Amino acid sequence: MIARHDGAIVFVSGAIPGEVVNAEIEKVQRGTAWAATREILERSPDRVDGAPDGACGGSVFAHIAYERQRLLKSAIIDDAFRRIGRITLESPVDVVASRVDGYRMRARLHLHHGRIGFFREGTHSLCDAAPTRQLREETIEVIRRLELSLAGEPRQQVGDIEIAENIDASERAVHLELVPDADTSRLAAVAQVEGVAGASCAHPESARTMELFGSTTVTDQILGARLERHVRSFFQGNRYLLAPFVE
Repeated sequence: MIARHDGAIVFVSGAIPGEVVNAEIEKVQRGTAWAATREILERSPDRVDGAPDGACGGSVFAHIAYERQRLLKSAIIDDAFRRIGRITLESPVDVVASRVDGYRMRARLHLHHGRIGFFREGTHSLCDAAPTRQLREETIEVIRRLELSLAGEPRQQVGDIEIAENIDASERAVHLELVPDADTSRLAAVAQVEGVAGASCAHPESARTMELFGSTTVTDQILGARLERHVRSFFQGNRYLLAPFVE
């Protein structure tokens, strides 16, 4: 969210437009400041109680009621057209709604000290993906089993993990980004992880992807179209928006 102080812009995380908050400045760069909300002095009626850590990957709007989120996203698009494109839209942009739980069918996670999770924004500090509610419960269980399969190694072989599943989560594949000196022969246990149909891996400095086992593609049928993608492919991340997007 945007505040201003003595003519300077201050980006404030954890706030809602219209609120009055105490915020702590965390960084100043080229006349712009970044701050984090520490105390709510005048609360918005759109603030959600019990929201997950807003700094945990993908949760920056989690403290805001979903309908207000849609309005804010619409305003961001309107502002971009007007301020950057010099185009005034004739009417507000309608942001298509989605369910807020279990919507992600693609995610990039990180392995750190035996745990798999998201990074907190701008850090290498790991946070648990489960409380963000972005992934389905069965996907979180697969991640836990994947943790256990990798925990038996005397040293860490994997740095980052990409996971992809189809809309109904009946197909799921993972890609393992290896640490520079990883030994791929140590990854055999991944093939035994229930809920993973296939896996690939690659060293970070290599463009070559190695297939470890099974199928590393997932498939959906949408409005008569068959969409098949590799676990590493860029693709719509929200399962509930895929059909409207195809339409």
